[in-house]
Amino acid sequence: NNNNATIIRSNRDETPAWKKFIAGALAGTVACCACYPLDLVRTRLTTELEGHENYKGITDAFSKIAKTEGLAGFYSGIAPTLLVAVPNFAISYTVYGTLKEYTLDDELFYNLRRIDADSGEPKLGFFLTLICGASSGALATLITFPMDTIRRRMQIQSLHVTEKSQRLSSQQLFSNLIHKEG
Repeated sequence: NNNNATIIRSNRDETPAWKKFIAGALAGTVACCACYPLDLVRTRLTTELEGHENYKGITDAFSKIAKTEGLAGFYSGIAPTLLVAVPNFAISYTVYGTLKEYTLDDELFYNLRRIDADSGEPKLGFFLTLICGASSGALATLITFPMDTIRRRMQIQSLHVTEKSQRLSSQQLFSNLIHKEG
């Protein structure tokens, strides 16, 4: 059995953690920029105050944002979003990949693996996939959650603070979060 583990390790190329981190960061950046306008509209629609609705639906929200705020309005608050999403994806991808390699190499997890019928290579079984995914996601979220709060606040402040000059920057929101809410 130990010889099999050695053969499996030597056949599999292990990707360095820094490459996983870069790949996760790039994937997070692309995903974030592509989906951000939808996220912004969703956030604004779900945080409208009763009796003070600005939008009648998704199409109306897109139309009004385009007319009143221009293209830049669809990316309002993207900087804190990138500060959340990019590290989140990078950490999650790195931790998941590292845990996956570890569980495939360590004999402790032998009974939780499955063998690919075509290639004969060990693969993560259902429970190992669940453990690796949940662990990587939880760690990434724990680290990036404070910036996610700031991101959401930046997305909705134009609904509640009509004067642009009175809207807070991400640094001001971060400072308020630390000093007033701990």
